[in-house]
Amino acid sequence: MNHIFETTLVVCVVLFGVWVLGLYIVQDWMIFPRHRAKDRVGDLEREGVELMWHETSEGNVPAWFLKGRDADTSGGCGVVVLLHGNGNVIDDYLELAQEIVKLGPSVLLPEYRGYGHAEGRPSQKKLVDDVVGFIDQVQRRKDVIAKDIVVYGRSIGSAVAAQVALKVDLKGMILHTAPTSIACYSWRYGAPPFLIRHPFRTDHALAKMRAIPILMIPHHEDALVPMHHSHVLKDIAPHARVVELHGGHSTFRTREDRAGFKKAVSDFITEYLPGPTS
Repeated sequence: MNHIFETTLVVCVVLFGVWVLGLYIVQDWMIFPRHRAKDRVGDLEREGVELMWHETSEGNVPAWFLKGRDADTSGGCGVVVLLHGNGNVIDDYLELAQEIVKLGPSVLLPEYRGYGHAEGRPSQKKLVDDVVGFIDQVQRRKDVIAKDIVVYGRSIGSAVAAQVALKVDLKGMILHTAPTSIACYSWRYGAPPFLIRHPFRTDHALAKMRAIPILMIPHHEDALVPMHHSHVLKDIAPHARVVELHGGHSTFRTREDRAGFKKAVSDFITEYLPGPTS
């Protein structure tokens, strides 16, 4: 009986080890499912997009820059940086960018390595470094107020935004359907968090940064990032403003929820990037 128990235990340990090893190997594919993201915007000039590039050791990474309504005023204007989710490309955020530029500020949409037309392979450090590099580029523009930067992140983009906020002085940050971390999902698959190469600890980042203005937008029916994530982040950053909406992770339940999202974002941006005449 003991022999059977010992044999069964060894088999279970070996199978668990193989399972964990497999998860470790495929985690990049799971965290960055870039195979699902397809670029679709053709004529960038017609859409008012200026193409930028960031040179890396793995090749070139693009970003889009859209000049805001106030860009040509004396002194220029601020910039909103849009960071997309892990199943998107910058093309998916063009409509939001075009709405924001009507408010006054310009918009920067950095692509992630390995996504769209970006070369290389994504990682937490690479994504953060690339975004910081693009912000540094736009801050040197004559039509940009260098100190007026707001970063908006959606899903994993929120996790990127929080890490960027540790490296760049921001006027504000918008965290939309933000997970506390990516590492916390490891137990869903029976793996310990320390095996995650890209943990994206938004909770740790908020605990380290100064009290910059933050807008959190969670969704009540979000099965991927449930509401308790925003509750944890709110406890860490009690000064944060929270606007709760109804909908799934990437959807809004009603037109009112979509309108509520647009209002919350536009109110936050106009408050912290008021423009040269305010």
